[in-house]
Amino acid sequence: TIRQGLVLTNQRGEILYKINQKNGLQNNTVLSLFEDEKGNVWVGLDNGISMLALSSPFKYFEDLEGKIGTVYDIMTFQNTLYLATNHGVFAKSLTSKAEFQLIRGLQGQAWDLEVFDDQLLCGHNNGTYRIEGDKAVQLSNITGGWQLKRALNKPSMLIQSTYTKLCLYEKDAQGKWVFKHTMEGFSNPTAQWEELPDGRLILNTKNAGLVLLQ
Repeated sequence: TIRQGLVLTNQRGEILYKINQKNGLQNNTVLSLFEDEKGNVWVGLDNGISMLALSSPFKYFEDLEGKIGTVYDIMTFQNTLYLATNHGVFAKSLTSKAEFQLIRGLQGQAWDLEVFDDQLLCGHNNGTYRIEGDKAVQLSNITGGWQLKRALNKPSMLIQSTYTKLCLYEKDAQGKWVFKHTMEGFSNPTAQWEELPDGRLILNTKNAGLVLLQ
């Protein structure tokens, strides 16, 4: 096109992609096209030449407008791609052309995305949430959910490190993960932790270095 870049359709005429300056093309005026032997498309523009790597098995999502921010974690769940970023949690269907959309209630710094027993949980600056479709249900208001994992010796329990404490989660009568309590006797910002086979925890704390917890 002269003003809107390049439009890719299938054989039925259904639009698959629109490629323009907003998502990576150097110029919106396309004057010529050429497909090479590898299936890539070379685009002659009003100013310059671009190449679309249609043969690549990878697709790149470029945040040219700064909407999404810095990505800290990624998870696929129920045919949806979720991003935890410093701007919030964003979701996009893996089968549609829709753009990433912010999950309501999860704007701000998000650290961790995990799936346990078909439930998507998110560690966030404002606490911990269960994501259900396009909304979030808060499980805990303890700030800074850094790392959430299942306990090796008690798979019915989840352990989470945060800005201040270690949190424990178990399921309620409906089978939903819920916050139970914090672990007594320990308070330190902990970004990472690992459980040993005997149940002890090795904590990578911000203020006290490595800590071995019984």
